[in-house]
Amino acid sequence: VGFKPDLKLADGSTPPVDQIHLHHLVMLLNSDIVVASGEEKTQITLPTGFGYPYKPTDRLMLNHMIHNLTATPEDVIFEYTVDFLPASAPAAASMMGVQTQFVDVEGGKAYPVFDVKRKAGVNGRYTYPAQAPATLMKRNTVRIRHAGTLVATAGHLHPGGLYTDLYVTRGAKTVKIFRYNAYYYGAAKRASWNVSMGSTSPNWRVAVKRGDILSVQVTYDTTKSA
Repeated sequence: VGFKPDLKLADGSTPPVDQIHLHHLVMLLNSDIVVASGEEKTQITLPTGFGYPYKPTDRLMLNHMIHNLTATPEDVIFEYTVDFLPASAPAAASMMGVQTQFVDVEGGKAYPVFDVKRKAGVNGRYTYPAQAPATLMKRNTVRIRHAGTLVATAGHLHPGGLYTDLYVTRGAKTVKIFRYNAYYYGAAKRASWNVSMGSTSPNWRVAVKRGDILSVQVTYDTTKSA
């Protein structure tokens, strides 16, 4: 029902994000993506009444990358907390199981990154992939396989990112269902990894039908740097 990642130095202290940080993490339950996080230290707390069905025989796997932005090698400890509700607990009887639908602007690529050039876009803002050269394959979309309800979502970006937008398309109509704003800290502002992302409130719900298409786009500030 919850997941909290953290990165600490060997002495137990937490390093500044703009020096050493968890660049990204993806946790898989068996072969399915469950949660993801990055330098934003996104914490996953599912709304009350929802959780991922889990058995002790299931396999949890972690894929992660750590950034050291200093010139000194460091020993670090990757620490994560997973919150469980036992199946025997009274509250578990009414729990509804959830699945994660992962949507990426470069979905399907083993290393899903792209470049944002300085002064690219319009008026110092560049939205990917909307303002990128057209390609035969739309990597930023996924098709909903069965009807259901979206109950929570969070976004991810890199330094310079302003926000990511999530859309749902049904037939000829596309609607934006959430914008994840980036909040920067410290003097470096948008040139820093020290950023957090807005996420949905506990009562956020969006009904989807089989065949609906989810898509994501991200907008960067290009006025000062690539």
